[in-house]
Amino acid sequence: MKKIPILIFLIFFLIGCSTVNHRTNVRFRDYFKESKKIAIMPLDVKIFLLTAGDVNQYKDDWTREVKGLLLKTLQENLEGQKMIEPVIFDVSRLSISEKDTLDAQNGIFRAVSQGVIDHTYNSQTLIKDRKNNFDYTLGAEFSVVEKWSGAPTAFYISGRNYIWTFGRSAMYIFAMAVFGESVVYVVPPGNEYFMMALVDTPTGDIIWFNYIPMPGDLRDEKVMGKIVKKMLDDFSKGLEEKKGD
Repeated sequence: MKKIPILIFLIFFLIGCSTVNHRTNVRFRDYFKESKKIAIMPLDVKIFLLTAGDVNQYKDDWTREVKGLLLKTLQENLEGQKMIEPVIFDVSRLSISEKDTLDAQNGIFRAVSQGVIDHTYNSQTLIKDRKNNFDYTLGAEFSVVEKWSGAPTAFYISGRNYIWTFGRSAMYIFAMAVFGESVVYVVPPGNEYFMMALVDTPTGDIIWFNYIPMPGDLRDEKVMGKIVKKMLDDFSKGLEEKKGD
């Protein structure tokens, strides 16, 4: 039930052609003068089955599988990263009211992130000034995360994946032969994305942001490995660019 191979190939070809995909706040220049403790926030990743009739079916087992694979891949890639000390944010230590507050903060993050995607990545809704002068914040209320985690920086990871049924794959191939490049309007792939962000916990400022619109099948270990490596490589490049200045 994976998507057609040629589509995945094109996705990764386009990803590989992108030299700089991250966005950075002006504070990023001096943000990592010394190593920082970074709290890895609860993974906001969901996997769906997408049928020929455009019905989305949330798959809890696939989601758990992907989250486990993501954590494993992160640990492997973060070991070689300089200037960061990653720790898992322990939600179980929070009270019920604190968990509600955290859910509200996570909701704010998702809303602000959508603005980042719309105005600094999407060519149809791009605002050049927002891209060139990247300045997005979750607000000072986000400081509660620093209190709970003891970390000056929060690491958010969010993703959505839509795995096609055989029927939808067949429909796509048929529609591609009839409609050509317009096939994505006839058989849309689903609102897929994978993103990472570093948020300064005392201020709520988004320091670094990275986004890929069509990541491919996240259940595939090779696909997951390539995406995580690519995005964290962009982070390392950002640090090197900062040092070069």
